[in-house]
Amino acid sequence: MIALGFQRLCSLEIPTYPNLVREFYGTTARTPEGIVGTVRGVSILVSKELLGFLLEIPITGQEPYYIEKRELVLNTILDRQDCNPYMVISANDLEAESRLLLSIIGRILFPKTGRFEFISERDLAIMYHVLNTISFDMGSMMINHISASIGENRFSLPYGMVFTLIFRHYNIPISEKEST
Repeated sequence: MIALGFQRLCSLEIPTYPNLVREFYGTTARTPEGIVGTVRGVSILVSKELLGFLLEIPITGQEPYYIEKRELVLNTILDRQDCNPYMVISANDLEAESRLLLSIIGRILFPKTGRFEFISERDLAIMYHVLNTISFDMGSMMINHISASIGENRFSLPYGMVFTLIFRHYNIPISEKEST
């Protein structure tokens, strides 16, 4: 994760402000520049450039959502040579290190709720990139993940701690008693 530039994102330990995050998500719109929302009357543009600056993450390169050579990817992730491109795998099929990586992907890089044993094509693509230290455009992928969460009826909204950095960047007044 360090070699790919995800150290800051994976090590954030700051309070979150769920009410402010909900306010942002409730007022958002996707634009060519990123995602625009309003919090406490302040218009906020969340762009891949802003995320790159605040989180020190890569904002260039490809966006690995799908796999072209699925058999190669499965061979790499499962560390064996008898995989076929039609295999369906779950978290239980992974070795401990790969399960940890999948957990990092599902809880930090692209937070999700629900069942964590399912491995999506994006998860496989990200795991392959991380295991092979292939850089990818994390900023754009985060913007797309936030965009996909807009308007969904969700129990949790992704990137609470990241939004704390964004709120601070835009000088949104926040108090510690509002945090969780």
